[in-house]
Parts: sequence; C-alpha cells; structure tokens
Amino acid sequence: MAKFALGLVKPDNRALTGILRRDTAEDDIETILARGGSVVHAYGTVNDVSPRSANVRLAELFAANQRYRGVELTGADHSITNQYALNGALARTAHSLLVVK
Repeated sequence: MAKFALGLVKPDNRALTGILRRDTAEDDIETILARGGSVVHAYGTVNDVSPRSANVRLAELFAANQRYRGVELTGADHSITNQYALNGALARTAHSLLVVK
C-alpha cells in the first residue's frame, strides 16, 4: 500500500488527479486538436465513474475530426485503461492520426 501511496505524489499522477477533478474533457480534447495534436479517447461501458452517455456524446462531438478517434471498450470499466498493452496500442493509434492522408 505504501508503494501505491508514494506513486500518487509523482508529478504525472498529480496532473492526472487535477484533470479528473475537473469536468473539462471536452475542453481538453478541443485544445489538443486545435493545437494540431491527436486524441484517442478510450472508454468502457461498465459503471458510472465515467458514464458511457458522456463518453458517447464526446465521441459524437469530435467524430468529424480526422485526428480524433473514440474507442468504446464493451464490457470494460475505467480500470481497463491501466493496461500497458492497451495504452501502447492507443498511443500508436493516436500517432498514426497525426499522419492524415
């Protein structure tokens, strides 16, 4: 437990905590896209930590942007995004969106 608690004070985890405390996903995605970046927004369909309806709304809002991809992970909850293999695949996908044909 101590190892987990110490990990919470790392700068990247503190930044993530700030993001999670604010309901700014739409603004954050919009800013990244406006600055020429790419976003792969992955979300699960189980539980209410991040409601499916809110994620679907964001996916539909940004669907027309070629540098955005919404990925619904059926049957998964928010903890699925802690999987390194999945994060690698999502990062590769985000990188590929920067090379718009």
